[in-house]
This record gives sequence, structure tokens and C-alpha cells, in this order.
Amino acid sequence: MTSIQSKEEDDRYTFTIGFPDEAEPFGMNGIVNETFHMADSEEVLNYLWVSYKDFATVENLAVTCTGLKILSSVNRLTDKIEHITYTKELNIKADITFLGELASVGSRAMSFTLEETTSFNFTWANLTLTPNVLKLEKNDIKVIGAIVTASGANTIKWSSSNPGVASVDDQGYVKAHEVSAEPVSITAEFEFLGKKYRDTCKVTVTVPVKRVKISARTLELI
Repeated sequence: MTSIQSKEEDDRYTFTIGFPDEAEPFGMNGIVNETFHMADSEEVLNYLWVSYKDFATVENLAVTCTGLKILSSVNRLTDKIEHITYTKELNIKADITFLGELASVGSRAMSFTLEETTSFNFTWANLTLTPNVLKLEKNDIKVIGAIVTASGANTIKWSSSNPGVASVDDQGYVKAHEVSAEPVSITAEFEFLGKKYRDTCKVTVTVPVKRVKISARTLELI
């Protein structure tokens, strides 16, 4: 019977899916067979038996698959999978008859467990601009930081919804040209595995303050 267990720890939760033991794992079909790559394990064992052929014969081979598990770790804040591990154990039993110089050993019952673990770590692509709101005075120049989460080198494309008010170069430096009551959207974008990721910073350009005048006030008590 398939079992599912879950556990919460800090900002992550893990869940483990366990599958029933298989008495004939190499005869399996369907999603479990494909998920745990049973054909690959069979090739490993076949290679092992071939390596024995010059000094031993193998008979009464029996293979049982146990410990079929999928362990997954999920970030609760983002609801994204961070890590997956596939585990399987192959319990092998066979009668070995030694040959040649080892013939004096005779026949022996052999048993061992082959454990296979395959792990995957996931890095989810993302783009975040800091700050996401920027106030400038006319002729100011400030830079917007771009935090990219993705493997490999990625080219960021910058654009402005109104370059006449606030323009941006290919390094994220924003220059304020004209005062405007409407904010300008500065957008950064990059492409990863055929999908585009973007984030936006709202930029407001105001009139620079040249001087402050404070008028005198009179308080009269009656």
C-alpha cells in the first residue's frame, strides 16, 4: 500500500511517499517503473553478472525491490519544491558456483542489498528589483538593483514606459529628465528556458527643492 507522511520544519515542509515492495521489480510497468528507472538498475545487475562469468556461475537469482520512496522538500513561503530524492533498495539473492582457480570454494549462497539514491535540487528562476519604488528630482541619476535567481549567465533588458521623463540604461541606471505627476514604470526582463521573467519599479520625478521659507506666526492670548 502506498503511504504518505508529511512534516513541517521552520519555513519548509517535507513529505515522503512510500511505495509497496516489488517481488519482480524488472517486470514492472507504469509510472513507478519509469519514476525509479528500474531498467537502469537491471542493466547494472546484468553488468555485475557478466563480470562474474570467468570465475563463477550465477543460479537461482532473486531480486526484491524495497524502500521505494520519494522525499520532497517544499518552501512554505513560496510553495515551490526545493529538493526531491528518489530512493530504492534492491535485495539480491543468488547461488554462486565458483570456477577455475576458485573451484575449491564450491557453491555459496550470496545475498546483498544495492541501494540507489537520486537527488535533484531545484533553483526557481526569478527577478526582483530593489527598490520597487524610487523618487527622483529632475537631473538625478540613481541605480536600480536587479536580483536574478537562475542558473547560468542571463542578460537583463531594461526599458522605461516614458523615457522622456525617466530613462534607464542597460545597467539599471535611471536618469530623471522632466517633472511628471504620473509615475514612470522601469521594467527589467530576462528569458530563461523559453520563459520571460520581469519586475517593475515605479519612478516619480519631482521638482527639486531650492529653499525653504518659514513664515512667522503670532499667538495672541486673551
